[in-house]
Amino acid sequence: MRLGMFDAEDQVPYNKVGYDVVDSAEMKALNLKVADSIMTLLKNDGTLPLDKSKLHTVGVIGPNADSRKALLGNYEGTASRYTTVLECIEDYLGDDVKVRYSQGCHLYADNIHGLAESNELMSEVKGVCEESDVVIAVLGLDAGLEGEEGDKGNQFASGDKPNLKLPGHQEEILKACVESGKPVVLVLLGGSALAVNYADEHANAILEAWYPGARGGEAVARAVAAGEGERGILICGTGIGVSICANKVRGIRCALCGDVLSAELTRQHNDSNMLAMGGRIIGIETAKAIVKTWLCTEFAGGRHERRIGKISDYECR
Repeated sequence: MRLGMFDAEDQVPYNKVGYDVVDSAEMKALNLKVADSIMTLLKNDGTLPLDKSKLHTVGVIGPNADSRKALLGNYEGTASRYTTVLECIEDYLGDDVKVRYSQGCHLYADNIHGLAESNELMSEVKGVCEESDVVIAVLGLDAGLEGEEGDKGNQFASGDKPNLKLPGHQEEILKACVESGKPVVLVLLGGSALAVNYADEHANAILEAWYPGARGGEAVARAVAAGEGERGILICGTGIGVSICANKVRGIRCALCGDVLSAELTRQHNDSNMLAMGGRIIGIETAKAIVKTWLCTEFAGGRHERRIGKISDYECR
């Protein structure tokens, strides 16, 4: 309804948007800004951000690592350029760090090539892990697995996942990465819930990247390799539990906000880097206003720097 589907054509402002706006420099910049803002760091033991000065070789493994399809949701236009996670990690690490890549496995099927054995790249995965200082496993879903029931393009489960596990052999690939003894960063691409209990127990870091769009690979690389993803948003029923848990993590300054003023002040005065909201308490319009204010407000610095210093001192005790 908000898009004007039931309104007269001359009353819908989107009908007047010219094609010259599509994929323009402004829209590309917006894609990257939005992709940056949706990166959700679910776990980090200090492995992220990667310090490339201490790395010689990084392994990038998984069916979504070099997948353009995994960047997009079910409804999208056509961009002039797509940058995958693998491509952007290579760019951000530069020539001084070697990147070794393996597709790992098919996204959901038993094998990649019809005549191959089941999970035919497992030995390659183990080889990449052995040669790497750290392993980035890029797993999850794509829109072909999350279409609506009856979608012809959905060969996996007709729109409904049979369970919440990583599809196909992805869990086995992840376990092989962990069992290599190297630090493992799990990057998830997808648009719905996944149970990653094993990763929660064994991976060093988990980044939920959702479907980040054509420039999504850059956002992932900025969060993983460049360390430029500095803020996150958490939403649950009341927001209380996630805010308490988040503040147990060193370096996190999570603010539970239910109004725009609180969102503004917690950025200006406390330099909060995590926003928590209660989905059952505030409406969608208020939530959008809070997020917009929080993302657009800068830390005031000055006398407030002392407060940040005291918070950091408490964390070290």
